[in-house]
Amino acid sequence: WLKLEWLTASDPRALPDRLGPLCSADGTAPDDKADAAAASGEHPQAFLPVGSTIGQSGGLEEAWDGSGAVSAADGVAERSGVGAGFSEQTPCIDLSGYTLPRVVVFDLDETCWDHFGLDHKPPFKPPFTWSGSAVCDATGRPVEVFPDLPQILLSLHNHGVTLAVASHDGKPEWCRQVMDSYVLDFDTGLCWGQLIPEELTFIKYSGKYWPGKTQHFQDIRENMPGGPCEFSEMLVLDDSKSICQQAHRLGAHAVRCNNGGVTVAKLIEGLSYMTPARGVKRKNGDAV
Repeated sequence: WLKLEWLTASDPRALPDRLGPLCSADGTAPDDKADAAAASGEHPQAFLPVGSTIGQSGGLEEAWDGSGAVSAADGVAERSGVGAGFSEQTPCIDLSGYTLPRVVVFDLDETCWDHFGLDHKPPFKPPFTWSGSAVCDATGRPVEVFPDLPQILLSLHNHGVTLAVASHDGKPEWCRQVMDSYVLDFDTGLCWGQLIPEELTFIKYSGKYWPGKTQHFQDIRENMPGGPCEFSEMLVLDDSKSICQQAHRLGAHAVRCNNGGVTVAKLIEGLSYMTPARGVKRKNGDAV
């Protein structure tokens, strides 16, 4: 018997079934209180009766025991905290019930990883390599990626959503190396960087790219595969309130991801803003 110690309020297995079970799970539909809790960012499991089945991971049925831990048997599935590794079968969210944006734009610093900047004191020391559970610099120091990020990236990718980066980090080469080294799928070797095209990676912090990100968003819009998108088809995830306001003024949707970075709940919040007229309805990764 094992304890799964990485369950948090941002864990998709703690969210209602309408927010998407694990790709390999048969979740049970929660009650209205749990739905409301997820929408407000509260811990939905507080409203589940003790012993409720909340899903599976790699075929392991999990039960809520009221203590914040989930028990499982006959396998290993463990993650603990920011920057930790993840199981070979990264959990995925079923987004088929949502109208999806054409592109989701990620900030990096304090949104994808828990650092103000890779060159911020104390600075990292390249090169960056995959250690088997995290990306580490030359000294062995790990880049502390927020724990929900892998499943968010894979889920969006699997549903055909284009991914982009808009960042003010001072070391764009380091950022690219971290993304290119970060393994999302052990079976295929798929890495984070493979999901972010170079032409949609804008890690710039001077001239027209500073202090805001209006130019970042305009460049991403113009460089979209298949031709420019409407700003209403863009979802921005950023920890900065002012950057989110800039995105809104352009007509894009934005969710502020401060105090813990990007989470599944934040992604779902952003998707809830999309309507059939402001996004592309997709099923199994294909536009419909």
